[in-house]
Amino acid sequence: MKECLWLVFGLFFLSRFFFLADYPHFYDSPEYFRESLSTNFWQSIAVSHQSIHLLYLFLTQSFQKIAIGLTGQPQVWVLSLISAILGLMSFFTFYFLIKRLFGEKTALFSLIPLIFFPHLWLIQTNVLHEAIEQGLFLFGLFFFDLFLEKRKIHWIILVVLSWGLAIFNFVGILVWFPAALGLVIFRSKKKQIKENLAIFFLSAFLSFGLAVVWFYTTLSFTIVDPRERIRALLLGQGGILWTNWRLLDICRVLRNNFLILFRGYSAAAILGGLIAFVYLIRQKITS
Repeated sequence: MKECLWLVFGLFFLSRFFFLADYPHFYDSPEYFRESLSTNFWQSIAVSHQSIHLLYLFLTQSFQKIAIGLTGQPQVWVLSLISAILGLMSFFTFYFLIKRLFGEKTALFSLIPLIFFPHLWLIQTNVLHEAIEQGLFLFGLFFFDLFLEKRKIHWIILVVLSWGLAIFNFVGILVWFPAALGLVIFRSKKKQIKENLAIFFLSAFLSFGLAVVWFYTTLSFTIVDPRERIRALLLGQGGILWTNWRLLDICRVLRNNFLILFRGYSAAAILGGLIAFVYLIRQKITS
């Protein structure tokens, strides 16, 4: 089994680190590369598109400085390297989480689809931000599972920090939180489920609040109005802010956010996760 595990991890490593993009292929990638060359982090925030991926921006500029120091010139592939490193860490985290939940054999076989899943392969080898928040979300999921077993407060602190950073980088990661809710329901006995659900919702609320505080504080050091950026992020409808409570405007906001999230993440994976969540709820109710 160990030989197979190393083979799978080796295959994942080869599929990512030997396919790093050296050109900014996708939609916002040219902007990410351009701003990675900036020496003024705060100015980059001011000119960044909505939404601002602050953690990714900081990492790209940091990695680019290292690359220029080593090679004497900027490199696109170092930005792809960020995605590959986070992808590898996520791969390990996913394996240990599934191993805890379903055993070593199931964990091993569950890794194989992750290697060839097109969406993951793309975001983990290109100049894209998604690998960061997905990795941080998985870290938080793993820490929460450890809390459910050990009931130690430091695991919850790590959960809030991980999820807070994930939301801070991109609020769209909230679309994956039903997976965390499913984990709570799956791991909880009937006498614990209310307490565990309360802790989960409190952790999610604190994570979101922490992300908002970080976001607001960071933007306060720039010429950007943080309140307007938050409003545009949450209430935007294609460049126009939602300023009233008309039903049509509410529907437009929900539609636009729904489409943006499904374009930014795998629609198939999200729908599969929601179906699994509903199935899990029905199983708990009927058991």
